[in-house]
Amino acid sequence: MTIPLDHTPFSSPFTGTGTRTGVVVSHGFTGSPHGVRDWARSLADAGYAVRTPLLPGHGTSWHELARTHWQDWHGALDAAYVELAEECEQVFVAGLSMGGALALRIAATRPVAGAVLVNPGLVIDDPRRRWRAS
Repeated sequence: MTIPLDHTPFSSPFTGTGTRTGVVVSHGFTGSPHGVRDWARSLADAGYAVRTPLLPGHGTSWHELARTHWQDWHGALDAAYVELAEECEQVFVAGLSMGGALALRIAATRPVAGAVLVNPGLVIDDPRRRWRAS
């Protein structure tokens, strides 16, 4: 059975045009742009250019999510960064939870103006992690 990939309005990306300063905002794991839309909209209303992409596998079904990896999510956020960097003089990255961790990854690989993180997923506090296969 094929799961349709229709995106609801709750999972659609957000784009805001603004000044020469841009902000890429990332939602968290199993989330969608809807979860950070008010944040993104407030930035756009303040005059910033904003991109809030839907990360691959998110906003659809767990089947789609299971077929994606962090590199796919990073790639989508990086593409949004590159798009803004082409039109803006400076670009900030921002993210919620896992999106915060992805924003830090962008900051480590691109010349960002700064990073705004809300509850970034940086440490897994699980005693079983030492038995994890590498």
